[in-house]
Amino acid sequence: MLLLPFDLDGELSILQQQQQQQQQQQQQHYGSGARESGYRGTAAAAGRAAAAPAAAAAPAAATAATTGGDISKKFTDLSSSYSSSDWLYVILNVIAWIFAFNIRYFSATNYLRQKARMQQQQQKKQQQQQQQQQQQQQQQGDDLAAWQRRWAEQMDKQQQQQQQQQQQQQQQEQQQEEEEEIELLDQETLQQQQQQQQQQQTRIVTTDDVISDFFRGDIIRNCMSFALSLRLSSRTDRETETEEKRHTERDKQIDRYTQRERETETDRKKQTERDRQRQRRRQRQIAIEIERHRQE
Repeated sequence: MLLLPFDLDGELSILQQQQQQQQQQQQQHYGSGARESGYRGTAAAAGRAAAAPAAAAAPAAATAATTGGDISKKFTDLSSSYSSSDWLYVILNVIAWIFAFNIRYFSATNYLRQKARMQQQQQKKQQQQQQQQQQQQQQQGDDLAAWQRRWAEQMDKQQQQQQQQQQQQQQQEQQQEEEEEIELLDQETLQQQQQQQQQQQTRIVTTDDVISDFFRGDIIRNCMSFALSLRLSSRTDRETETEEKRHTERDKQIDRYTQRERETETDRKKQTERDRQRQRRRQRQIAIEIERHRQE
């Protein structure tokens, strides 16, 4: 079992296997040299070992009568059958096996430790890479969120500015319309006052004429009555004409006012549609830019 090669579940490198083969070759060479030296150097020891049982057989023969000579003969046969060179070869092989096992064991433990360290280092590197990736993703997400917020703020500011401008324009237009209406009303009031003054003057003249006609006579009275009737008819005609003109002017003003309101409503609708189109375009631009940032 000690001589069996093991490779740690197939994880030893080729260099370690080559080193083990070299060590085995050196150990075999060392064992063969020790065997030859044992055969050569222990030749005298073999003779001594062979003589030693003979020397020990003499006292054993003396005691064989009492204890039985069969045991001593068996012991001498066993001792003579095994030489000292065989025992030395076995011992040297055992030592070599132990030495090789220790070398293999320590090399295997070192390899396992190195492998564990490498795995730990790889795990640390992977964890660091994952942390860096997570940080980068978080930074990218924060950058996108900040950019979106800034873009939304800018869009809100622009919309607010546009709304303020529109409101200012509408207010200015309303003020102009109100001023024009006030001017028209003032003109109408002035015209009415002038007409009233003219009517009063005509009335005064007619009363004077009536008084004079009363004192002059019937003929003059009849003539004056005819003239008064003519004047009154002309006055009524003028009043009707003026009233018709007023009505026509008022109708024209009303028509103008309605047309302006319609135009303002159409302009407002157009502006709202334009704003909606702008918002849609901006949303599309925002989506396109977000996709670009994500792709980057």
